[in-house]
Amino acid sequence: MSTVRFSAELIAKIITAARDKMSLSVEKAIEAKLDNAWGQRIYNILYGNVRPILTQLPAGWVKTVDAITIGRVADRNCDMKFEFSTPQPWPVVFYESEFAKQERGRLYEIILKDHSIWSEFDAEVMVYNDRLNAAEIRQSEFAEMVNQVIRAYSTLAPALKA
Repeated sequence: MSTVRFSAELIAKIITAARDKMSLSVEKAIEAKLDNAWGQRIYNILYGNVRPILTQLPAGWVKTVDAITIGRVADRNCDMKFEFSTPQPWPVVFYESEFAKQERGRLYEIILKDHSIWSEFDAEVMVYNDRLNAAEIRQSEFAEMVNQVIRAYSTLAPALKA
């Protein structure tokens, strides 16, 4: 039986495999996105009171937008951008209000301003971010534990026993 010594390549492969093993929990955290109903709620807050007028405007003034993206809430970046289905008539030009503004150069990427009306949404975003961060920390900690075991031994057999 031969002795297998750790090479830099083998160490890199083992650590990558350790990260991959924990990637499922990170993927699940990413997929547990906020309820798509938020798209309609955001639309109602921004345009609900003028929707009858929007539907009567000429075609060049409104556009049916399939989805909006929220990348920041109260000037804090979200860990992930949230995309919500919103098949509604939106103004062709996004008008800044006390509730929201347009991300620079991106028409239907919206920044929700620091306003109490977004407190429930902000709380859900924080829970999502915490869940995602916890999964990423567990992944990193596992990979680091594997790395420590590998570094403690010069050959594969005692490392596997550990």
